[in-house]
Amino acid sequence: PVRMPDLDEIVENDPDLDQGYRDIRNTTDDVPSLAKSGTGSPHFMRQFTDCNATSTTITCPYKISGLGNTDVVDVFLTSPVFVQADCRNPGGNVAPGQAFETTVTGSQLQLRPENGQITRTISIRASDAPDPVASQVCPNPQWTVVNVRKTFTGEFDLFAIVHHQDGSDTRIESEF
Repeated sequence: PVRMPDLDEIVENDPDLDQGYRDIRNTTDDVPSLAKSGTGSPHFMRQFTDCNATSTTITCPYKISGLGNTDVVDVFLTSPVFVQADCRNPGGNVAPGQAFETTVTGSQLQLRPENGQITRTISIRASDAPDPVASQVCPNPQWTVVNVRKTFTGEFDLFAIVHHQDGSDTRIESEF
């Protein structure tokens, strides 16, 4: 009978096959640890994540990769908003009110990755900030708030919380 060489013998005698076989074996050795953790290395892909900001709107198309298919992701976009308003007294005269800063946050919750990725767009508007009431910005609560103006100020933040199947969470930043 003719003895057929086993795979290790074939690979051992061919340097190109030997290297390729070692590469494949090392790659497959890592698979159980990736499967156990449920994720690779979640991150925003900079080349697919770009935000457009004006004084009244912020829109961010994004792509997150390195996710496990059992992960659940919450995405947030937040920015400070400067709110200005005027006040009208009972006699009809208008005076500037007290300005203040607040925060607007948009969220996309419970997103599920497909093929380890999520590709979406998130937006927020300065007009989403709450309207002030007279007791906040006017000299007298009997006055009426008029001419409300809301604009984004400062830096915005795009981030995500990745909820892993094992109960752990990972916060990832878009790094804008």
